[in-house]
Amino acid sequence: MTKTTFNFVLIAYLNATKRISITLQTEAMYKPNHANAEADVFFTDGCGRCSLGGTPACKVHTWHQELALLRGILLQSGLTETRKWGVACYMHGKHNVVLLGALKSCATLSFFKGSLMHNPEKLLIKPGENSQAARYMKFTTPE
Repeated sequence: MTKTTFNFVLIAYLNATKRISITLQTEAMYKPNHANAEADVFFTDGCGRCSLGGTPACKVHTWHQELALLRGILLQSGLTETRKWGVACYMHGKHNVVLLGALKSCATLSFFKGSLMHNPEKLLIKPGENSQAARYMKFTTPE
């Protein structure tokens, strides 16, 4: 997936929920100044839900580059970063928009109302058969 495709999908999501319309910049391979210290814990120690948290074997270290890029893009979008359920959560006002997480096989963006997004390239995945609105995207390379 290209950065341009990701930007288009994120903008489409935000427009679909009629909360905000944004323009993203993709030069985000650095830690922005307005990162949340509480969310930093996720990027250094993991979510804390398994015994690997805080160790080099934690899955956040496997996907460090991808998570850093995605975090930078999300912070540049104007969303507010916080930490919920052990992972980085990005909000608009009081509304949760997207979670940034790491699985064994990929880094993920999980959209709370992803079913509202225009998804012609089928990049958004339904997490399970009982999921209604949530959708997520997989990232296995920073390209």
